[in-house]
Amino acid sequence: MDLTHDWRSFQGLFYPHRRASSARGGTPSGPVFLVLNGDFILSAFAEHEDLSDWVGASYAEVSARTKHRQMIAYTREQVEKWVQESLSIPHFYGQVEFLRKQATPEIPFHRHFLVEAMHSWWGKVLPSSYGLFVRVEGQNEKNFLLIVRRGVIDGLSEPDLTSMGAERRRQPADVVKYLSEKYLVPVQGMFVPAHDWAEWSSHERPWKELARSVRANRTKLVPFRWSLAVLGSTRAFFGV
Repeated sequence: MDLTHDWRSFQGLFYPHRRASSARGGTPSGPVFLVLNGDFILSAFAEHEDLSDWVGASYAEVSARTKHRQMIAYTREQVEKWVQESLSIPHFYGQVEFLRKQATPEIPFHRHFLVEAMHSWWGKVLPSSYGLFVRVEGQNEKNFLLIVRRGVIDGLSEPDLTSMGAERRRQPADVVKYLSEKYLVPVQGMFVPAHDWAEWSSHERPWKELARSVRANRTKLVPFRWSLAVLGSTRAFFGV
């Protein structure tokens, strides 16, 4: 299998960058993650913030002036141990998932709703091994394929479709058939307008928006599986 693990493209498609609240005039309030060497900060991270000026500062000093923020600190020894343990996992996505579980077991991690489904309930209606192909249609078209085996994402990349020819690449059924044969797993295709995809990534009820898009024939599921559509609609109805 020549499926690569394109982490950068995966992040860009499923976790698009959003402006931080500070960029809109607000005050950042999310948690801050720190790696400490004794009382000194080796690394600092908060989503959509540049905390590079914290590096080298005293943890006691920084925490005293940011009492409104949740500060989650790890020792260098902890982090080095987790990184070493993660190396036994064969690809980067699995390593990142492992590190998240070690570092933030008490903090809910909000995956993209489709990725969350692949980790959980889609396994009830799809085979133990399958692929999800997403085409975000528009001026800057994006194609991405995820391979799932036993409920775990095993591969993620932008597949090479050049050998299909320009005309066949425009036919959803041909693309899904080609990928199923190439990667030897059944593939579920999802062909989505760029505007809809962008709306889903930040919507409070993304399954409802997905169901609307499918009913309006803006989003195409290829092949169309009734069991998958019914479960998706049920989640949309109950807002889960």
